[in-house]
Amino acid sequence: MELFTPIVEANKLNPNFLKFIQEPDIFAQQVVLEWADGFVDRDNKFILEFQTTFNSSFWELYIFACLKELKLKVDFSYSSPDFVIISPNNFFCIEATTANNAVDSSPEWDENIKRQTFLNQDTKSDLNMIVNIATIRLANALISKYKKYKNNYFNLEQVKNQPFVIAIAPFEQPFFYSQNILAITRVLYACEHTYEGIKPLESIEKSNGSKIPLGYFTNSQMKEISAVIFTSTATVGKIRALSKDPTLIVFEVLRYPKKGSLPIPEIFEKKDYHETLLDGLHIFHNPYADIPLAYETFNKPEVVQHSFDVERRMPMDNAKEGALIRRKLLRFTWN
Repeated sequence: MELFTPIVEANKLNPNFLKFIQEPDIFAQQVVLEWADGFVDRDNKFILEFQTTFNSSFWELYIFACLKELKLKVDFSYSSPDFVIISPNNFFCIEATTANNAVDSSPEWDENIKRQTFLNQDTKSDLNMIVNIATIRLANALISKYKKYKNNYFNLEQVKNQPFVIAIAPFEQPFFYSQNILAITRVLYACEHTYEGIKPLESIEKSNGSKIPLGYFTNSQMKEISAVIFTSTATVGKIRALSKDPTLIVFEVLRYPKKGSLPIPEIFEKKDYHETLLDGLHIFHNPYADIPLAYETFNKPEVVQHSFDVERRMPMDNAKEGALIRRKLLRFTWN
């Protein structure tokens, strides 16, 4: 696919897409094209959406790249859901979605908000606020896709009697990448991480006073959904980490420790930094699923898999030492 040849007027191009072509950033483009190799545009509008709305298409390409990395074959002969996996001993479906900004809030690509925050000490980003916004938007995205499953996918032959997975990426605000798994843990397991430990959180209040219930995987209310795929690191930063870009790039990362709860902070120049495609990927299993997703499907050291202990009412994970939690970077360019 000719992803980076504009097919619409410049004023219709998404700001994220523009970043790839304005330099032009050939090293970043090459990574995306590798992700897209073998991807089938079934409705002949993928390039248009990639260039004009970007995030949902970018997320689909990342998922597809991960499936290729895991040697999982996608059957594109089906029009829906997004991915029907037909590899030996692995037949399951994935429907992809993104959590987007509310109508009256700043989109994630708003560089002015980011610039003001970094320059003005009085407007530093509030992690609690970021996680609260993300919790609401992720819950909305999950509920929307679940309704679509019930209304559209439930009776499809390729979906019947197979694990059904929803893949959600957060793009709901300018500092979305700071949330790690704090919001999605609230949404699925009704728990939040605090300095005092893990505490229950059964609902969250919106600005209008209404409450959104949380914990969709703590009972059987979404038993048709086998698992949720999630990451806050599938960004342009992932592209930078995987590319052969010779520019000076400095990475600041947090990784899971060998033991204990304090993450490991590290800073590297790109020439000394290593990150894989799967780094930062999380699988949240539904313990109440009618048809569970096998843990072996995503059994890689970089992938963190989560579940919920129904007896202790607590989330669990199998995080390995060095698994990626968060990544930030600075890229230095000279004209």
